Amino acid sequence: MKVWRLPFILLGFLQFWVSNCCAQNLKTYSGKYKTGRANYEFIEDNNNQSRLYHGKFSYFGHPWKVIGSFNLGKRNGLWNISAKDKIEIGWRGRIKINTLITGRYKNGSLDGNWSFWNSWHLSNSWEGPFPKDSHIQKSKASFYKNHFVGALSYFNNYPEQIVEEGYFDSTGRKINIWLKKSKSERQTKKYKNGLLYYHATLNLETGRLTKDCDFSAIIDSINADSIFAGRNLIVLGGCYEITLNEAIQDPSTEIWKSRRLSIFQHSSTTNPLYFFSEDDKEDDSNFSTNPFFIEYELKPIECHELRN
Repeated sequence: MKVWRLPFILLGFLQFWVSNCCAQNLKTYSGKYKTGRANYEFIEDNNNQSRLYHGKFSYFGHPWKVIGSFNLGKRNGLWNISAKDKIEIGWRGRIKINTLITGRYKNGSLDGNWSFWNSWHLSNSWEGPFPKDSHIQKSKASFYKNHFVGALSYFNNYPEQIVEEGYFDSTGRKINIWLKKSKSERQTKKYKNGLLYYHATLNLETGRLTKDCDFSAIIDSINADSIFAGRNLIVLGGCYEITLNEAIQDPSTEIWKSRRLSIFQHSSTTNPLYFFSEDDKEDDSNFSTNPFFIEYELKPIECHELRN
């Protein structure tokens, strides 16, 4: 036997042993689960008196239906979260919910192309006037190992229609031009390797352009490899510090990140993507995901403040 074949034989044996072991201990549960019923496969951990989700998983309850699968406790493969004319009674009134979210996981991380569509219709209210139309949020995004990659699109129709489009590089950094448009204004942001160097808002009613930042004149002089948090730069005689923007709460990314979603402007509800883990911390290891991205800001500083 050649020596180089030994690792592959050992790896094959290990995979066979794990598969055979799991198959022998794989059990099935069917019955009451949270606010509905579930069918799922699991491996019983007698030492920790817990269950490790492994195999097919389905949940039929209120308000969402969930179909997916697990691999050794982590979401894996195609997942589908849906609701059809489900009624939720809350402090604001009676809400009809329609949902369709689809995408894939890989070892517990969002992976590949995902689509998100959610609709709330407030059919009556305990608090006076209510919108006649449904509040709709929808988005398409792509992920790799739980961070954003490629194109992102977002739509929200309440309290006014908002459309946003942008791009991420392969590491989750925002790049190129991001556009956000509503009936009253249009925002334009420009990025280089995650660094926001231009941000302007055009008032569509008055035609007034307001710039929050514009470093277009120096951006070509900043080496892409120099863009990371905590970096100090001297560019064309000016001094700058690059900081990580950690206070971003943009609806286009929050729809994928946040466990709560804003509805009808002053209310919030569970994000269907996270509703399993919201009220049960024991399920976090099985159900929780938090995709991320990177955005930097350029801050002018006095040159004597440079630390390096």
